[in-house]
Amino acid sequence: MTRPAEPYRGQKRCPVCGAGLGARGEPVSVDWSIAVPQKPTLWQKMGLQSKTPQQQTMSFFACCPECAEAAKSSPSTHLAKVIVERGGM
Repeated sequence: MTRPAEPYRGQKRCPVCGAGLGARGEPVSVDWSIAVPQKPTLWQKMGLQSKTPQQQTMSFFACCPECAEAAKSSPSTHLAKVIVERGGM
């Protein structure tokens, strides 16, 4: 028997205002893209291939559009709260 997927990936509260997700309508997804450093390949070291940073997108939820806009202004602060709430990565 498989466990059903947790709604909002285990997140229960808005990282901006602390309200429960769904308390102010449908939660809004906030995506934050960061460049992930990677080791250069042999071709890149020789100058035969350009470096292209890999992008990784982290997603979390806010309780309303206003909180989503606030979260986009400083996503790292709010993402840290979500990671703690979800029990780490």
